[in-house]
Amino acid sequence: MSIRTKILDKGKILQEQLIRLLIKFDERISALEDEEGSSYDDTEIKADISALETAIGDESTEGSILARIKALEDAQEPSG
Repeated sequence: MSIRTKILDKGKILQEQLIRLLIKFDERISALEDEEGSSYDDTEIKADISALETAIGDESTEGSILARIKALEDAQEPSG
């Protein structure tokens, strides 16, 4: 049975059914968050962030994204 058939009657939303459905989904989400909360490890995310920061670098770090952008900007001759 689809969500629409659970909360609609002749095109009108059945408020009580909608509230029950929302409560049910909220309970499911809370249960999932509790599961993930106990096993969540952000080590991989932190490593990815560190790798991105290193790749972006700064204008003085050769090979970094910001250094490449600066080199392109410096190579452009001013028009005028």
